[in-house]
Amino acid sequence: MSNYDQKAEEYAENYADILERTPLDRKLLDVFALGVVGPVLDVACGPGHVAGYLVEQGLEVRGVDLSERMVELARHNFPQVDFEVGNLLRLGEREEFGAITAFYAVVHLSDRQLERALAEMFKALLPGGRLLLTFHSQLLEGRPEYRIFPVEQVKSALQETGFVLEVEIQRMPLADEDLTRRCLIWAVRP
Repeated sequence: MSNYDQKAEEYAENYADILERTPLDRKLLDVFALGVVGPVLDVACGPGHVAGYLVEQGLEVRGVDLSERMVELARHNFPQVDFEVGNLLRLGEREEFGAITAFYAVVHLSDRQLERALAEMFKALLPGGRLLLTFHSQLLEGRPEYRIFPVEQVKSALQETGFVLEVEIQRMPLADEDLTRRCLIWAVRP
């Protein structure tokens, strides 16, 4: 049983409405969804809130998460989305997605695992496919239970993988969020 299996209900309760509380993230998803050609893969989908939001925008979405319990909750919350248990470090040899969303999907990865995850996402995207990656980029206060990645490190890893960077947005935490700066990067597989 993964750590997220044990915390799935608490996590879902805390983050199920996160897009309602983060208007910048929601707006970026709206713009990101425009012109997507092909299905979308939401990696580390958690309780399914990003996948569910994108389905409401008219996209075909599949979600994948390492936690069986998260997948159960996502299926319950968004029955119109196909969710499956899977690992973003082993997405398989497929070029079938027009876009991938990875909202805080890399927060427990080592440097080497980050590079592998980006390579897996690159392989899973169709040429011209989009990646929307979000992560914690700077600790402002406290001790988080997750990894902080410097923006330049992630940008460099994306470019070394073959992605072309399109948009980079950094934002400060909202009142009810952990005290970290967040980074949202939109990249494209040429």
